[in-house]
Amino acid sequence: MRRPLVAGNWKMHGSRAENAELIKFLVNVTDILPVDDEDRLPPTAMQPIDGHVVYAPLASLIDDVEAELVRLAKRKAKTAQDLARSEAKLANRSFVDHAPAEIVEKERARIAEFQREIAQLEEQTRRVAALQR
Repeated sequence: MRRPLVAGNWKMHGSRAENAELIKFLVNVTDILPVDDEDRLPPTAMQPIDGHVVYAPLASLIDDVEAELVRLAKRKAKTAQDLARSEAKLANRSFVDHAPAEIVEKERARIAEFQREIAQLEEQTRRVAALQR
């Protein structure tokens, strides 16, 4: 089913206006709608593009909400396991004392990435769960 694409702070002028039909065809949407109040949007996926934000209604992207919630939960659990493994490495005094500094720093960066991913998965889960209402 084709639905409209919602573009926050995206005025249809210049090359965007000229390419509107191409954009609609490429992303398989019926229309591109500007948004003035992002708080009034239905649950959406969001993507910043060239200083603008493009929203796609999640309802048009997800056929089975329950299956998507299960998928997100599995991915979060796996990421949490990876996070715990990395945290355990850094909690091991012997590892920290004997590993090269770049390896220890790489593990710290992995922890930060896992934490970011978990936060993103939690936000995605919240948005998808809103589709059940």
